[in-house]
Parts: sequence; C-alpha cells; structure tokens
Amino acid sequence: MNSSGCTILVDGKEKQITCADVQVGDLMVVKENEPFSADLVVLGTSLGNGACFIETSSLDGEKNLKPKSAIPETLPYYNLDDLRIDDDIIFEAGRPT
Repeated sequence: MNSSGCTILVDGKEKQITCADVQVGDLMVVKENEPFSADLVVLGTSLGNGACFIETSSLDGEKNLKPKSAIPETLPYYNLDDLRIDDDIIFEAGRPT
C-alpha cells in the first residue's frame, strides 16, 4: 500500500506522490472510493455538513461504511472549487488510550 499513489495539496495545487512519501502535516485529497494508507483528520468533504463514510476493512475486516465527519472548526475553510488553506492548522491530542 505504501507504494501506491495518493494526492496531496502543495500551494493549492494537487500533486501525486506515493503514500510512503506522505509527511505529517500534508493535506491529502481523498476522492470517493479511493483507498488511503494514513491516519487522517477530516477537514472537509464535498457534502456541506462535512459528513463522509469510510470503509475500514483493511484494519478490522468489516466491509460496512463507518460514518465520520469533518471537524467543525475547519468546515468554513473548505471550498471544493479552491482546495487551499492559507492559515496554519494546529492539532493537539492526548496519548491514545
């Protein structure tokens, strides 16, 4: 999976790289039915409310789609016609339990 391709945003333009080259802080563009091999924070979706559905069969064997949503703080910045974020986004999280 790490040798498969994925899309990141660089200066507002889509760039194709291998999944192995994804770095912490890269903004990934994931399209419908496209697999990805990274832990992601959903910033926005093509649905106005930020909803999306993710299949996790490669992690847990379950084929059903799991509902997820974009974090509300980033929804105002998401625009399908101009995939660009000009501000810094800082995430803070505690240790997983």
